[in-house]
Amino acid sequence: MSGTDKNKEMIIGGPVIILVERMKSINTNRLFIFGGAYGNLAATEAVLQKAEALGYKSSEILFTGDSIAYCANPEETAQCIKAVGIHCIMGNCEEAIATGADDWGCGFEEGKGCDLLSDQWYRFCQANVSPETKNWMASLPGQMKVSIGNRTFLASHATPSSNNQFVFPSSLTTEAVKGADDVYDGFII
Repeated sequence: MSGTDKNKEMIIGGPVIILVERMKSINTNRLFIFGGAYGNLAATEAVLQKAEALGYKSSEILFTGDSIAYCANPEETAQCIKAVGIHCIMGNCEEAIATGADDWGCGFEEGKGCDLLSDQWYRFCQANVSPETKNWMASLPGQMKVSIGNRTFLASHATPSSNNQFVFPSSLTTEAVKGADDVYDGFII
């Protein structure tokens, strides 16, 4: 087994097989969860202030990805999240910027409003996110094992098999989402 292989485990759930790096774990009695900051520094600061006012420590906060994207302060927002030392999962936005992808990977219909605006924001973020922040984003795990009391959950940005698959209540029965239920008590998206 190579050095890389020994740091991986196989998670098998129904017909879905996911190979993931050994996951970072969170063990806590309570958890404050938020995600989708999208470069909105004021909103991110307000959410973090609310968590603090409710008595949550940084070790009890999980950010589920997409620190940057569609608002004016991508660098500042990502740095704010990094600075408070909370648990963070890589979203498709962090992955895209960190790897220099062509776009966010959202799959918007080409030439339509969402696609055109998304492309403009992507180019803005490429130009306004520092190499240091890109390195931090590249270091984030794609998933985390979360234990709350005697229950264990899989936390991911989107589905267990894809960090850019939209999940709606009507899609919770798809095979991509069900994979986590066979191994964990449920999942956090």
